[in-house]
Amino acid sequence: MSARRTFRLPDPGEGLMEAEIVRWLAEPGESIELDQPIVEIETAKALLELPSPYAGRVETWHVQAGQTLAVGEPLVTILTAEDDEPAVEGASAGPTPTAEPVTGSPLSDSTQAVAPVQPMLVGYGATAATTATAGGAWSAFVTRSTGERTMDDARPAEPMRRVPTDAADFGTADQVRVPLRGVLGQMAIAMTTSARDAAHASMWRSVDMTEVMNAVRGVPGLSPLVLIARGLVHAAAAHPAINAQWTGDGAIVVHRSVGLGVAVASPRGLVVPVVRQADQCDVATLSGAMRQLVQRARAGTLTVSDLAGGTITVTNVGSLGAEGASPILKPGEAAILAVGRVCRRPWVVGEGDREHVAIRDVVQLTLTVDHRMVDGALAATVLGALIDYLLDEAPGDVARLTAAP
Repeated sequence: MSARRTFRLPDPGEGLMEAEIVRWLAEPGESIELDQPIVEIETAKALLELPSPYAGRVETWHVQAGQTLAVGEPLVTILTAEDDEPAVEGASAGPTPTAEPVTGSPLSDSTQAVAPVQPMLVGYGATAATTATAGGAWSAFVTRSTGERTMDDARPAEPMRRVPTDAADFGTADQVRVPLRGVLGQMAIAMTTSARDAAHASMWRSVDMTEVMNAVRGVPGLSPLVLIARGLVHAAAAHPAINAQWTGDGAIVVHRSVGLGVAVASPRGLVVPVVRQADQCDVATLSGAMRQLVQRARAGTLTVSDLAGGTITVTNVGSLGAEGASPILKPGEAAILAVGRVCRRPWVVGEGDREHVAIRDVVQLTLTVDHRMVDGALAATVLGALIDYLLDEAPGDVARLTAAP
């Protein structure tokens, strides 16, 4: 005998309650294996392939490519062999597991305890209890073969081109219409919301980076951005009032651990993957984590959890040739640092009779804050602490890195 199983869109958490169907990977009538990728979807944060929770034959698509589906709505019906799976919608999803703190690498794990998550059976839609997830990973859903699973099991898909990048992309058309969906739509909403709601205030300082640049030139693959980011993280950890988020419900949440967001211009739009527990990273660990996140962002292989847990952000406008910028805050966060291009500039060095003008490597650092949470004194203190790290500690950190066995 056979049984019909309906695979519904699981709850992604992080406030994401829908996804766009990009393309189907299995046609109606086609046989599929358990865990075989069946559909490519795009949320506002990630482009993913969903594996099938059942082996059998695809019977019906419930939505077409290009359409948007809400959490809990049916994706596809699969004709399977008779098994022990529950076949009545609304069946109990089982006991609620106990919440435990999660620890691990700065790329994939959160350090905060999470609210209990009620597992959701595939085919039975979302319940109110399935929205709290660790690190933004999709809520648990159950299969016969592996038991509890998270959306991290979904494999990243190839990146989608959303806007023309050169004249050839237009073909014979004079213009193209680009729907504001997925990452592009989320970017538009986030930036508009932040610009409207947050009280943006910026201050900047120029910094002599000569000693830092001399140090990093001796370490292949080490970017001065890593040391600037490390300085920002140390300053935020020392002055946690800037490592805060606006909740919108009459409170501010101040974080002990620093989740460093790294703004990346990806082919799909602006994304901000996060190095969790960045305040616990040494130079080598932070460098490796940032490099991997940037590579995955540009390849379109970030997961939902890669984009969760940020508390403060750095954006490198210098990589685009800009000497400075006044960035827009990530919604809810208290601060973002813009890093300009390192330029050769005349600079006064020395003191007293030894004072003179020399050509030095100089960078402009701009700290934008939400003035609802951060006053000018705190912003100046944090910026000063960052610069003190660059001038006094960063060259030594690089020296210890090169001296390590």
